[in-house]
Amino acid sequence: MQENPIALVTGASRGIGAATAVRLARSGYDIWLNYRSNHDAADKVRQAVEALDRSCTLLPFDVADGEQAAAALKPLLKDSTPEVLVNNAGFAKDTLFFWMSETDWSDVLAIHLNGFFQITRLVIAAMIAQRSGRVINMVSTS
Repeated sequence: MQENPIALVTGASRGIGAATAVRLARSGYDIWLNYRSNHDAADKVRQAVEALDRSCTLLPFDVADGEQAAAALKPLLKDSTPEVLVNNAGFAKDTLFFWMSETDWSDVLAIHLNGFFQITRLVIAAMIAQRSGRVINMVSTS
């Protein structure tokens, strides 16, 4: 087992994901912090985690893209396994349903469902091999 347990939090550059990453760091976890594109916000969360004497690895990739996810996570998973995976990445197209385009609908599903699948599939095998781990799935009401 690793010296400090690791938590992988997707969509962790702001909002609930950022708060979750900081809370897990406060509870003793090193953080693998996933985000798609907001580098400045992710860096602020990294600084908050490191201020708690925990390490924070920034992982910029789109959770819905299996190739990006594998490229970012497989090298890390060779040496370490997260004790906790928090699938938090989300995407909202706030509009009335009858105005939503098929593209908007596909984008929402890609993050919420395909993202969950891509990330969990990569991490769960390592968790099973170490015989421990927790997967937490979060969604927003929006």
